[in-house]
Amino acid sequence: MVRGIPNGLGVLLSVLGSTYSGAMKSGKKHGEGVELQTNGANYSGEFRDGVASGYGVYVGTFGDKYIGQWEDGARHGIGVNVDAEAVMAATQFNMDEPMFESYNAGLSWGEDVQLHVLRAVLAETAATSNQELARQRHIDAVVQGLTTIGSETFKTTKKIEVFEAKDELETANFIRDQSDQMHEVNVVARELKLNEAQLTQRQKELRAEIVTKRTRGRAHTGHLAAAVGCA
Repeated sequence: MVRGIPNGLGVLLSVLGSTYSGAMKSGKKHGEGVELQTNGANYSGEFRDGVASGYGVYVGTFGDKYIGQWEDGARHGIGVNVDAEAVMAATQFNMDEPMFESYNAGLSWGEDVQLHVLRAVLAETAATSNQELARQRHIDAVVQGLTTIGSETFKTTKKIEVFEAKDELETANFIRDQSDQMHEVNVVARELKLNEAQLTQRQKELRAEIVTKRTRGRAHTGHLAAAVGCA
């Protein structure tokens, strides 16, 4: 941190509820990191000036995934879309807008797509590594305000006794402060784990709802087809 502005690895908590763990520059998300959103979606990859830019992997609320290029927080360039049923499709985006399917059909995996996907996966791996380091630094930051008791030289017994009494008081305060700070560390660690667990659970619930709705829809379609056949 430079002059109170986050730099390097750390954790940013948004007022909207999202959590970012990773590299930062001048108080903004910059470099590789992981952003967890309140709706269960997450992005792992490269950031520039506070937004997703470069390469990365996005996992949506319903289990859909995009692996590829990003620009200014939008899918931009070549990548692979994977839907909730694991159906893959190579796609080229222009600021989150997919280009014509006829153009995408001409994309070659070896020549056009593979390199971008591999770079996105590498960015995801680096982001995950930074996430773990950032979390640890966030916890360590809570205990960085440790105080030390200095040493002094005294010529009289009276001064030594006064210093010893003061030293004992400072030591007691030091121990109490460390106990309080360790409590804060444990609280922070539990909150980080709880937030991530809640987001993961919410994502699982939403996926289950989608699967259930799709199953019911297929069953309903089957009943309609059977009814038409009988008629």
